[in-house]
Amino acid sequence: MLGFKPLTQTSFLLYTFRTLIFFVCCDILEAMGFIESFFLGMLQGIAEFLPISSSGHLAVAKELLHLRDVPMFYDIILHIATLLAIFIVYWKTIWRLITTAVRFIFRKTTEADKNDLNFIAAVLIATCFTAVIGFALKDLVENLPVKIISLLFIVTGILLLVCDKFAENNTVLASASAEADAVENKNTMIKLRSAVIVGIVQGLAVFPGISRSGSTISAGLLCGIRRSRIAEFSFILSIPSILGAFILDLVGSRTVPLNVGIGELAVGFIAALLTGIISLKLLTKLLQKAKLKVFSFYLIPLGIILFCYFAFFV
Repeated sequence: MLGFKPLTQTSFLLYTFRTLIFFVCCDILEAMGFIESFFLGMLQGIAEFLPISSSGHLAVAKELLHLRDVPMFYDIILHIATLLAIFIVYWKTIWRLITTAVRFIFRKTTEADKNDLNFIAAVLIATCFTAVIGFALKDLVENLPVKIISLLFIVTGILLLVCDKFAENNTVLASASAEADAVENKNTMIKLRSAVIVGIVQGLAVFPGISRSGSTISAGLLCGIRRSRIAEFSFILSIPSILGAFILDLVGSRTVPLNVGIGELAVGFIAALLTGIISLKLLTKLLQKAKLKVFSFYLIPLGIILFCYFAFFV
């Protein structure tokens, strides 16, 4: 007797399930190796914070690299990495906001907490509008043609050009005024109208090709929020947005998380995290110097080239 056990229905189903998982893993590893995973992770980290649209670049990269089998779970992992980058770069601000919120709950706030409470309220208001619009447009933007994404790159580039010029003019006018310091202090407070507009714009950035950071920063500057304030506001505002997208994608994903190689996940996660931290710090410096328009010189030609390629050669 060799000790073989009879093949029951349960054991047969388990065996079949494991076999399917094995072949799915093989297909994924064949479609997306370490190099592709590193490239996509690096692209996510750079494009998530620089105003060039991470979702748009990932969609184009997948189309060009023929990585249509990359599961939703992989995209989720990349977004978690960029979310962690925000916590690392802005941990002091985030901790200050948390402690301020706790003092508010226990009614122990002081006059010094006024700006932070205004900031928290603005984030909550903007997030509500983002959630409504983003959820309403979610089905519409799925499987958006790459040709349309290419045109949206051009739209983002034009928006950055207009916004930077507007912000430069406002800076010159404020500097020439005797009340420049008062204007600066006043603009640390985010008005209700500004929070609503930024929230709506962030919701519209669900379209691949429309940069979330570029659109929210542009909207904030056009609303009169000063540069240092809108940078913090934009990136901290992205935290609930990314978390919400993570939960929706995780719940709605039909792909089993196990069908992605651990190695590929780790490579993509680390690449997205490191490049995300660098990009976040770089954009903050460029924003202070009114240099957002430099990304227009990249996005507009890129959009034109991609549109011509996918419209006439594919």
